Amino acid sequence: MSRWSVFLIGMYAGVGLLTLVLQTYIRVDQCSGYRACTISMAKGVVWSAIWPAYWLVYEAGRRARMTAVQIERGADRVFTEQVSAG
Repeated sequence: MSRWSVFLIGMYAGVGLLTLVLQTYIRVDQCSGYRACTISMAKGVVWSAIWPAYWLVYEAGRRARMTAVQIERGADRVFTEQVSAG
């Protein structure tokens, strides 16, 4: 195996471990019982193994939330201006 391959595998594993830490941190709050906690942590392990897909889904959700907040702020501003002009 070439050095480049070892490096890439190491980087993939490293980011996977960081993703697992994040997944665990996020999912600990969902542990309301043994079964729920086990299922939630298992999902975290799976997402950590396929972390490129996880980060794509995470970013898409983050952008959707940001867009919703911007729309809400814009609607509030328009409403406030209409009431003031009223």
